[in-house]
Amino acid sequence: MFISPFSSLFFPGARKAYGRECDFTQFFSAFDTITIQVIRTSDEARELCLLTRLDDAVEGEANEVENPGGLSQFGGNLIIPETYPVGANTKVDMYTISNLYAGFYQVTIGEMTSEPFEVTSDGIDASVKIEYSPAGNSARKDVVPVLGEERVFFTVRFPGGFKPDGYDFSIDNEQFTSQTSDIVELYSRESMQETLTIGWGRGVPIWFGQMLNRLLTCKYVYIDGFRYARFESSVPEKQQTGDNTSSFILTQKLQRINHLEPIKS
Repeated sequence: MFISPFSSLFFPGARKAYGRECDFTQFFSAFDTITIQVIRTSDEARELCLLTRLDDAVEGEANEVENPGGLSQFGGNLIIPETYPVGANTKVDMYTISNLYAGFYQVTIGEMTSEPFEVTSDGIDASVKIEYSPAGNSARKDVVPVLGEERVFFTVRFPGGFKPDGYDFSIDNEQFTSQTSDIVELYSRESMQETLTIGWGRGVPIWFGQMLNRLLTCKYVYIDGFRYARFESSVPEKQQTGDNTSSFILTQKLQRINHLEPIKS
């Protein structure tokens, strides 16, 4: 059994940190859908998924928001997954969480516990919602993006966005130079790139960059509803926010897709 690294939440393994830890907490809107995918063999039992609230934050507009699952004997909410058979020997458990009260939470599946995350309305306007899905089930071994006839879209939310000066222009062309040094354009196609900046001023943990780099391997990537792709072979660039700190500002060059399923339906 393992948790797909494409899941909305980050499940850290054993690690030894040096310097000051980043105090930034991953966050979601109350109406974002948090998706966790667990892949296991048919012989392995389904793991319990426990959602635990970590604080006593004031509930927001609670009349229309319900916590998922029911209060369990473990002191949290049990999330019941939908289970799908994939092939002869594999099963996929899909855990989805949405419509939570404002507050801080943590998810435990088996012996794995996620980094804490926050559900809030603060800062949502200064963030980007990214929905993503790999090409197909044969593309990778650590994610199953198509279950039955349905495509799975995972969701994350990052602090940041596209700055006004974060635009570049490029050209893909072929030219011919005559014997008299005249230049003739044989083929030419223009494009514009946009730089996504993540981290606000305080920065984010390095695993945000790892998650961003991974999700950009997907065929379908929608940022606030519009489809984007990694520009050429660019990767997230990082800038440390201070000496001896684990906080980073991340930038990634992207190109918007304007014709092939450009808007998420």
